[in-house]
Amino acid sequence: MSVDKKTLAVDAWNRVAQGLPMPGVAILRIILSIGQAINELEVIACAGEPDDFRDQVIYLPL
Repeated sequence: MSVDKKTLAVDAWNRVAQGLPMPGVAILRIILSIGQAINELEVIACAGEPDDFRDQVIYLPL
């Protein structure tokens, strides 16, 4: 999880393009309050299995 969408998201997609392992990244938009961020993370944590997020960059809020 990060708020650094410029660097981290690019690095994550580069890993995917190179065929390297990438467990998934959640990018939090800075407009979220802490409570909203926690709620969004809870949704994705309960929404599926870790493999569902592999090689994905997810932007929160959804």
